Amino acid sequence: MEQDLKLLVRQFKALSNEHRLKLLLQIVAHEHAHGREQGCLINEMVADWRICAATISHHIRIMESARLIDVEKVGKFIVARVNLDTYEMRMRMFHVRPEAAHMQALLRSRPTDTTKTN
Repeated sequence: MEQDLKLLVRQFKALSNEHRLKLLLQIVAHEHAHGREQGCLINEMVADWRICAATISHHIRIMESARLIDVEKVGKFIVARVNLDTYEMRMRMFHVRPEAAHMQALLRSRPTDTTKTN
């Protein structure tokens, strides 16, 4: 229970930053429009932001640590996806029904094998 509470605090802290919240919303929108398979290239999403690469990497690490996103490095690119476990938990926590098309699409795209490696 205490670990869950600490994770929730980290998630709220992560989302209290305007850039991280904007980034998460862009990832959700990208997945809704293009599907989860390809993921979101962070480099492309933040190309027009006036923030240095080191700051963006810092934001990504915080969001990944808070389990808001899953990150994969492909060469020199960072590919991010919404962490579906966290997304689903927060929807239940705030009594959000997955009636919206994008929420249903995200949850349907969850891999059938739910075996955890962590």
